[in-house]
Amino acid sequence: MVILEIILIIYIYGLPNFLDDLRSMFGYPRTWLGKVFGPTGYYIQGIWCFLAPLQITILFVVVLFTQISHNLTYGKDKRLYEYPSWAIGLGWLISIIPISLLPIMAVYNLLKFRQKRKNWRELFKLQPKWPSYEKRNVMEKPFAIYYQNWVQQPLVE
Repeated sequence: MVILEIILIIYIYGLPNFLDDLRSMFGYPRTWLGKVFGPTGYYIQGIWCFLAPLQITILFVVVLFTQISHNLTYGKDKRLYEYPSWAIGLGWLISIIPISLLPIMAVYNLLKFRQKRKNWRELFKLQPKWPSYEKRNVMEKPFAIYYQNWVQQPLVE
């Protein structure tokens, strides 16, 4: 799940957009040390783009291999207990429930948008109820508000 989140944030949403969001929260770095090691610095960018995906992928492969190839046990010597297969299945089920909520909620939102007769592509756009909607709208159309107010006022003669 974490690798999907990193791919979504860095490679689909985009690192520049993510850094802009971080800079809006933390501000721009003021020193060269902040530019390198700060919350939006080059060091953090390298970790997000390369190191974190690599580490998480390696960790996932090792854990998956260990879970599949070895019997799960507890204790040692005479008190060695091997977990029954139903307990292992229950553990996998509990692990999958949070991950399965993502596609379930995606289908739910898709059906909700269809009921409102909206296109499914609207799901991937900024929604008016989100706090960043007005900020984004103002930044994209800075002259639209001025032009709209200018046209609506009648000329006095």
